[in-house]
Amino acid sequence: MQTLQIQLPDLISINQQEIKMLLASKLYENGLLSIGQAAETHSTSYNNFNKR
Repeated sequence: MQTLQIQLPDLISINQQEIKMLLASKLYENGLLSIGQAAETHSTSYNNFNKR
């Protein structure tokens, strides 16, 4: 797995789990990840990710 480091402005109040969910969802939506891979990226189970 790759590691990505980004800098966000202080005015953005978002935690790491939210960012991982947004990224995994968008990559899945764009067909770049399977739903299982997206769940793994978000560090959750397939069933939990699939509910979102």
